[in-house]
Amino acid sequence: DLTKRLVTALWIASILIAALHCWVGRHSMNPDGVTYMDISDAYRAGHWKAALNPQRSPFYSWLLTPALALTQASPDAEFAAVHAVNFLIFLAALACFHYLLTGVIRTHAKPVFPSWVLVGASYAVFLWSTLTMITLELVTPDLCVAAALYATVGMLLRIRKDDDRWAVFFGLGLTLGIGYLIKTALLAQV
Repeated sequence: DLTKRLVTALWIASILIAALHCWVGRHSMNPDGVTYMDISDAYRAGHWKAALNPQRSPFYSWLLTPALALTQASPDAEFAAVHAVNFLIFLAALACFHYLLTGVIRTHAKPVFPSWVLVGASYAVFLWSTLTMITLELVTPDLCVAAALYATVGMLLRIRKDDDRWAVFFGLGLTLGIGYLIKTALLAQV
């Protein structure tokens, strides 16, 4: 099937392009990224008062904590480890985006465009927005937010299409809860 081969090719291309972006930007850091790394260090050291930051949600720091623990406090390795985490988050966002896209395709029984056109254009917009608007070089939870939104909307589309399995509702609640831990503003957007 043309669409399945296209999706496979787009996944491979997306992963390779994202890996290249992470590799090129492996030494870049921004002020927010330093703050999230400091919060992660506070979690590892058991300094809970410093770790619970009212301006930063905890989830992204939790993702950074095991990666930073593996670096043994080498600054060069820390930056690379954080960008490796961003790459893993990209993979999760890619899967959540695919879940959303399949929900969109299934919801519309008579699409205006052939599915391969919709898939190709959608992946192009996903890559453009992820690599240029959110970016993998910046160390922020923004890509986590995108992944949570993709998954949430994908589940809402399935619920709209009369998918009343408890797993979909459980997944929706879990995703919204994680989304709140990623950025509190996410809950206000849904």
